[in-house]
Parts: sequence; C-alpha cells; structure tokens
Amino acid sequence: MSDASTSGGMSLQLLEVVERARREPEGRFHSLAHRIDVPALERAYHLMRKDAAVGVDGVTKEQYGQDLERNLRDLHARLKAKRYRHQPIRRVQIPKERGGTRPIGISAFEDKLVQDAVREVLEAIYEQDFLDCSYGFRPGRSAHEAVRTLDRVVHRARCTGFSRPTSCPSSTAWIATSSRRCSRFGSPMGRCCGSSGSACPRACWRAWTAPRRPGPPRASTSR
Repeated sequence: MSDASTSGGMSLQLLEVVERARREPEGRFHSLAHRIDVPALERAYHLMRKDAAVGVDGVTKEQYGQDLERNLRDLHARLKAKRYRHQPIRRVQIPKERGGTRPIGISAFEDKLVQDAVREVLEAIYEQDFLDCSYGFRPGRSAHEAVRTLDRVVHRARCTGFSRPTSCPSSTAWIATSSRRCSRFGSPMGRCCGSSGSACPRACWRAWTAPRRPGPPRASTSR
C-alpha cells in the first residue's frame, strides 16, 4: 500500500478519515457530507487559479473573494439544506494543433469549489488503497512520471534480463481498481473495473510480463 496521501493542509476530521481508511481496508463510509464544511470550501477556494476560465455565472476568483466569508457560509448553508444546484456547464471549443476543435466544459465558480471539496474527501479515502506504482489522476503524480518509471524498468530489464516484478501487481501505466476498493460504498462489483468495462489491468500486466514463446524460424533470404 502506498504511503502517498493528501494530508497536507487537511483538517483534523479528514485526517481521521485517512487513518480509518488505512486501518480498515475493507471498511465502508456511510456518511461523509458533514466533512464538506466551510473550512473545506475555503481550502478549495485558495486552490483555485486566479486566471481560470469562468463558467456561465461569469464570476472570477477575485470577484467571489470580495465577500469570501459570507459567500462560503451561504454556499455551505445551501449544501446542508439540500438547496444547492449545479449550474449549467459552459461549452467552449478549443482549437486543435492539426485543425478542428474539441469541446470542453467549464463549471461555474461555486460548482468548482464544491467539486474540489468533494475531491478532497474522496482522495482521503481512496489514496490509501493505491499502490506506489499507480500514477493516473493522483495528487503529485503525472503521466510523464509514469513513462519515466516504466522507461527505467524496461532499461533495467534490457541490462540485467527481464524478471517478473513482485512488488507491484499492476502496470505502471494503469490504475488497478479492485473490487475491494469498489466495496467502500457497497458497490457490488465482482471484478476489477477498467474504463468502459474493459479487461482488468492486472490481467494486462500479467500478459505484458509473461515470458514470450520463441516464434518460428525466419526463412533464409540468402541465395
């Protein structure tokens, strides 16, 4: 299990969630909404970029921060009373390097705050389940780091002869989400869940690391 976590800047209440997630790998969390409080929303505010694109509300970070305490308390009150509603997503077309465009969605400012506060709670739980060789969509990790690590593994294999790794059952370039992690909230998943119901990444890793059988001899081209 990885020691990586998002404890930096967390509240004491969330640190308790982190410790329980580490202590009880099979445990389930049934009530976490109360962890999204005013301090959590304020932490999310300070993480927002000043130059981030605005949503349909047209509100920037600077504008929202002019009466920050009042705005956050009002948002939190709406969350508790179940009166909060996500605003529509603003659709923006981003030009591609080779021509054409691709659409992206931009949330309103308050929606970004709520999303980030929820992310903080979920990371406190699920970061404790990931192995050290998992890189995708994790705090402080990147795809470039995964490629560099995989390059080191392949280079070492070329120099010393490839041996099947034992410390990490999943490929560096995949996130292995097992049924144990899915059971955190009682999700009845009986197999590893890759994107769009794809095959288990662990199986892909076994196939990638399996010894290769020698192919048929090449036909001679000499005359």
